[in-house]
Amino acid sequence: MGSLESSKWKEAIKTELQALEDNHTWDLITTEPQQNIIDTKWVFKRKKNSEGKVQVYKARLVARGFQQTGISYDEVYSPVTSLTTVRILISIAAYYGWNIYQFDICSAFLHSSINEDIYIYLPEGHIQSGKVGKLRKAIYGLKKAPRYWYETFCNFMISQDFKRSKTDMCLYIKTFKNTKTFVIQYVDDILMISSDESTVESLKEQMAKTFKIKDLGLASYYVGIRILQNKDFISLDQCEYLKSILQLFNMSDCKGVTIPLEPNFNSSYLSRESSESQEIENRCRKLIGCIMYAMLDTRPDLSISISILSRFQN
Repeated sequence: MGSLESSKWKEAIKTELQALEDNHTWDLITTEPQQNIIDTKWVFKRKKNSEGKVQVYKARLVARGFQQTGISYDEVYSPVTSLTTVRILISIAAYYGWNIYQFDICSAFLHSSINEDIYIYLPEGHIQSGKVGKLRKAIYGLKKAPRYWYETFCNFMISQDFKRSKTDMCLYIKTFKNTKTFVIQYVDDILMISSDESTVESLKEQMAKTFKIKDLGLASYYVGIRILQNKDFISLDQCEYLKSILQLFNMSDCKGVTIPLEPNFNSSYLSRESSESQEIENRCRKLIGCIMYAMLDTRPDLSISISILSRFQN
């Protein structure tokens, strides 16, 4: 709060508190001794665009879910769409010349009702003597919050006559006459691809009635992937992500090469012997994991390199 950006963080907190109030997230009740009350904390983040510039200052009130006790956690798993699905549908859009639209569900988890008795301490500045909040809606940090949100969005899509794919639980498909529409869900980031623009507008209106959405127009940046849409082609890259990886491993000034692996590379150059430093070993594993994410998204040319390096992590 003492930084030069304090005014932006205060505005972000105000926006989050307003969202909590608008969604009637909790009821104020008097504390009882036997209640398990969960702490909350503020989490701050700068969300950047495809060019690496700060786009939004985000403040999130998060529950310390590790304090939850006495509640069944049988069903906490929440799926996210496969990146393979995203690439396949983008290639379909490119082939047919369809536009790809993107939406963001604002404070997504707050749209999900919960069916357990969960109590939280109120955030700083809103503490009232002897009062705690009994949650009506899921908030970030709860063990089941992602699953509650997934079920909420899934039920909404089914109510709009979409069918959930059997191979990807976050892909929804609607076929009407000669029109095909695909919706991809990655938590609160939504991609929509359709052969009919009126279907897109109709679904957008219905979505806005149920959730608070941010219409981002034509997709340009999705889960770290920059999407460039043109009349003749669609291209994908992770330029900013790769720059951040180079910076993280102090390689921003390294020289580029045109091929991902030396010709006639011999894996005997590498060794499974332990290094003198555990820190170096950990950094190598971290680096392989970071590059593997890029390989799965937009850089399949790195797969052989990653495959070889992964054999020598121990």
